[in-house]
Amino acid sequence: MENIIQKLISLSNSSKQVVLYQSDVKTIMKGIGKIMGKFDTELLEFLIFTNVASIFDYCFMGFKNTKLRVDIDKNALETWAANNRVVGHFMPFMITSTGDNFGYLMDIVDDKGRHPVAYYSNEHTDDIVVIGSSFKAFMKTFLTDVEDTLNTSGEDFIIEINKSGWPVNIEHWLANDEILRANQAAIHIAMKTHMPDTNFH
Repeated sequence: MENIIQKLISLSNSSKQVVLYQSDVKTIMKGIGKIMGKFDTELLEFLIFTNVASIFDYCFMGFKNTKLRVDIDKNALETWAANNRVVGHFMPFMITSTGDNFGYLMDIVDDKGRHPVAYYSNEHTDDIVVIGSSFKAFMKTFLTDVEDTLNTSGEDFIIEINKSGWPVNIEHWLANDEILRANQAAIHIAMKTHMPDTNFH
């Protein structure tokens, strides 16, 4: 995660639209105690570095941040109440104002505590797109896309990543994630046993 953290610092130094916040280990550890299942280890490392982050319209949630009052545990309960298909299966960690949800798949975890990352929209709750073999892999592609958008956009205020079909263009994620390419089918099969009424892409 060190490279991810360094990239975040670099982007925050070059753009006012990449905002990081101070973190407190005690607050984070107390917060994850409210989360069911095994909390993702790479996401935990991210939150220990920055408790909440704001990048364009993408809000990374945290715990008890007094400036951006969006907690992972409370948002999960709201997300699950709105879409019972993802209850206990999808843990959102990043949202947008237009109903985009990015989170990890709770039913799949490796021996290092890492989960695949997926996306779904509030407009299409029966479709889930797997977009990362892990949080770190997702962040690597995400931050590259953020940087590309900053470099190519002529706008002072950017709302979203400027790439065709983002974030549902699965070929884009596969091209940047070798482990996802190798395990995509297995992830789909595994999740179908837990969420049979959901379409996985």
